[in-house]
Amino acid sequence: MIIGSVECSHHEFRGTMLGNSRPKGALMYVTEVAVRPDRRRCGAGAALMKGVDEVAALRNVETIYLHVDVRNKAACAMYERMGYHHL
Repeated sequence: MIIGSVECSHHEFRGTMLGNSRPKGALMYVTEVAVRPDRRRCGAGAALMKGVDEVAALRNVETIYLHVDVRNKAACAMYERMGYHHL
C-alpha cells in the first residue's frame, strides 16, 4: 500500500540567477510531499523527507528548497523539527 509520495527535482533552477551561481546539481527543489489523510501524523512525512535528505547527500546537494503552503502549520512544524527553516 502506498501511503505517501514526494516529488523533487533540480531543473527548476536551470537558467536562473540562483541556479547559475551554484555548481550543477547543488540545489534540490521539493515541490510536493503528500501523505494519505488516514496516515498523517504518524511519521510518514518525516520518513519521506529523511529519504530526500539521503538522496541529497548521495548527490552532493548543498541546499534543499521546499515548496510548502505556510498555512499548513503541521507541515511547517514537521519541516522545522527536521532542521529546515524559512528563508
